[in-house]
Amino acid sequence: MVNWNKPVTLVEGAFDAINAENSIPLLGSTLSVYSRLFKAILTHSRRVYVALDKDAEKKALSIVYALISHGVEVYKIDTSDYEDVGEMTKEEFESRKDAATLFDSSALLIQKISQI
Repeated sequence: MVNWNKPVTLVEGAFDAINAENSIPLLGSTLSVYSRLFKAILTHSRRVYVALDKDAEKKALSIVYALISHGVEVYKIDTSDYEDVGEMTKEEFESRKDAATLFDSSALLIQKISQI
């Protein structure tokens, strides 16, 4: 039940999706460029928010990179201080979404270098 006329948010699980409006649970922490979901995002959504758990940071950056490489505007939501999005209140999640970082190639490179 995704509204493709609005930005979508990628989260890991179903309980995370409860707190994130118009979200898609990945049921994990990966998104293949060959998947139907990836193709649907490219077809229908030009803005995506990524809100994976802190322990999936490298996988989140891979998703961000893949989407940016295909011309999607990607924002990364800070999920620090929580084990997952499902622990946040809806208000806290929306506040973090409003403060999300827009990623471009330069920001992605800086983020990857800082994790080395």
